[in-house]
Amino acid sequence: MSLLQPNRAIINHNFESYKLSSDEPLVHSLELEKNVAALGSSTNQTSYEEVRLYSLCNHLTMDYWYSGQHTDHLYVINESWEVMHIESNNKNGPITIESQFQIPFNASNVTNRHNVSLQFPSKKHALLSDGVNKIYFIDRQTKKWRILCIINYERPCTLSYAICDEQLHYCHCYLVEFNHYDSIKTEVKAKWIEIAIDKNNRHLCDYNLLTEIRGRCVPLFGAICPISKKFILIHEKELTIERCDSSNLGSKVNDKVQEAINTKQSSSVSCTNVSPEYSWTQNSDTVVINFTSSYPIKPSDIVISLTSKDISLGLTDGLVLLKGKLHGQVDIDGCTWILQDNGTSIELTLEKFQPFHVWSCVVEGCTRGKQITEGVDEIHQRLAHLTSDQWNPQPNSVESQVFQLDRSEDCDEPPEDETMLSVISSTGNSFDMQIPLGCNQWLFNAPLSPYINTVPAFCLRHDIDAFLWQFQANLDTSFTHVAAFDAFGYVQASKRDRKFITCSPSGRYVVICDYARNVYIYMKSESENHSFQRIVSLDSEKILGLIASYCYVYVLSNCKIYAIKI
Repeated sequence: MSLLQPNRAIINHNFESYKLSSDEPLVHSLELEKNVAALGSSTNQTSYEEVRLYSLCNHLTMDYWYSGQHTDHLYVINESWEVMHIESNNKNGPITIESQFQIPFNASNVTNRHNVSLQFPSKKHALLSDGVNKIYFIDRQTKKWRILCIINYERPCTLSYAICDEQLHYCHCYLVEFNHYDSIKTEVKAKWIEIAIDKNNRHLCDYNLLTEIRGRCVPLFGAICPISKKFILIHEKELTIERCDSSNLGSKVNDKVQEAINTKQSSSVSCTNVSPEYSWTQNSDTVVINFTSSYPIKPSDIVISLTSKDISLGLTDGLVLLKGKLHGQVDIDGCTWILQDNGTSIELTLEKFQPFHVWSCVVEGCTRGKQITEGVDEIHQRLAHLTSDQWNPQPNSVESQVFQLDRSEDCDEPPEDETMLSVISSTGNSFDMQIPLGCNQWLFNAPLSPYINTVPAFCLRHDIDAFLWQFQANLDTSFTHVAAFDAFGYVQASKRDRKFITCSPSGRYVVICDYARNVYIYMKSESENHSFQRIVSLDSEKILGLIASYCYVYVLSNCKIYAIKI
């Protein structure tokens, strides 16, 4: 089963080229009273990841809960640390701008901070990080927003994503922060926190740290599905899960510690009366468990009960070999067991329902099993026939080289670190799934319609095209191919000065903007052979934000917002 299976029905195999549109686009503009609060480069930004996070920050935010085909609601934070609300309609573009909220503490002079970040987790709430040490949980049902509670986070962070559950009891947040070891090393932390909203007193908000992931890079994509409780990431370098299910409150920490102790004790008790130790191995498709016995066993002595989620394996004399909930689902039709070594060994093979799903154990809560990995020497022996110094005795001669290195281009160079698509659950201490993306380069992220109960989509390059994928909240943990952009993988590679890329909520068009003034719009047409390209040059020295809606492309500069009519 392929987890990223393209939908051939939406792939256009007859596409030939983009035609430059002769229509002059209509561009509206609105002056901002004060400049945008954008964090510039400083000596405190000691790593490439910090510079990339700050310089590529999109300072224009859209409220997708209330925006649609007729009206758009955008937000900008100015140098006075005011949240400015911009309303735009499909006829006249941006028409009104007003102050919606004043951030209590102006930290513009603080050196060690992030950009102010704003998220809309529900129709009723907003979440704002001042970039220093506080996160504001805000009620936005009134004309002027009011603070429901202030979370003392104590560290600079960037809110990258936030979503509330349907009952509005919890707000799930994905945030990024940096940890400096010394003047050279910088560690990136991606955290999944859960903010508990008190139903009786909305002014009381506590947060729990569900998952902390550490690495050397800022994830390219990060989102949380509140329905399936999954954390989805796309990252370039290896990430490590450090901690799960911890709370910042002392009482809750003690409760969870005590619960963990009780669980461990009960697990150890349940395993004391069972069976000998076992060893197990796994590959992308199967899990193989081996049991050994001090006396011969007959096939009639085996008692087994197996479902897709649970297993009970033992002997007729009452000895339990393996019992409990499996770490992952299995395909029952592909599961088998055999007796080996004259009946003194049992080999049980379980076929994974989800290929490439990495199991951290066989049965949840039982630690008697030991995972065996192949030895390095054995791997070398199996691969020895693929390498031999007799096949090419003169490897440096031009005649004997299969390919010429001097003929390779920049695009032929392999990436230093492989890009991975990873999924982790709120209760797991290891990744539920990790998919190597290989040559499918990550391009951009974009929210799609309908916005409610959906995870933002991400776009990957597939050969010369670009495919848009969206996470599906089901038991299979799958991704759906929802849109395709013809030849966009090739087109975007030619834009050396690109800063932001996004697409419309309907997937009708995709847009690229440079660091300074140029905006490139690629629109689908009714023709299978051709689509249209528009190029717009703005009188802007620096672009700080980009949003694509149904009717407009919004571009933010330091003191002006542009609306390009589609």
